[in-house]
Amino acid sequence: MASRANQEVRIIGRVMKVSGDILLLEASDRGTVEVKLQMQDQTPVSQYVEVIGRVSRTGDSVTQHALLSLGDNLDLSLVEHLVVLTPQYPTLFSE
Repeated sequence: MASRANQEVRIIGRVMKVSGDILLLEASDRGTVEVKLQMQDQTPVSQYVEVIGRVSRTGDSVTQHALLSLGDNLDLSLVEHLVVLTPQYPTLFSE
């Protein structure tokens, strides 16, 4: 995540643990991401979520702006394939 320091990102992953205002997420590349929850009333209600937030200046965590529930049945390997394909087709995946 260091390459995305101080940038807005979207991360899809599996909720590993919630402790206070910290969410540990297993990302689609199987890495672990620390998410700082800004809205504790938005604690994950499903096993898989999408986090929209800003990567810290040091690149070691993400501060959450939004949290979307994606249910309890998601194939993270398919999500990772999409992550890999996205830069190859910018006209499909850019604003």
